[in-house]
Amino acid sequence: ALSPLFVRRFGERRSTSMLFLTATACCAVLVVTRSAVLTVAAAGVLRAASGMFSPAKMTIQNRVITVQERTTMLAAFYMVSRAGMALVDLGAGAAVKAGLWAGALLLAVFCLLGFGLYWLWSAGKNRPDQTSQT
Repeated sequence: ALSPLFVRRFGERRSTSMLFLTATACCAVLVVTRSAVLTVAAAGVLRAASGMFSPAKMTIQNRVITVQERTTMLAAFYMVSRAGMALVDLGAGAAVKAGLWAGALLLAVFCLLGFGLYWLWSAGKNRPDQTSQT
């Protein structure tokens, strides 16, 4: 898998930030392009970034949860994230009614919001990879 190699190469904070920003850029391309080639390329890169983000997300969740009831907390994280994704899906579906560009714009905003929240959260943490690689 590429994700662990990517994280090892750039550090957790930098690699996660790069994935968020890559997703944002791909959504921005989808907002402005009319080219079929660019649309397919942006969708492919977006899918790859999403696939690389999933293992990193699980690593972060596993490290953050330090309580005895790990299974319960992971289930709670899962439920909250699924509920959030349901709201994003509803919002994107409503935005797409105005045009595909509107749905992509909304998703770009959500990517930026996720990046901002991650950046704020990670800035408050003492991580070894932050001191040497960010």
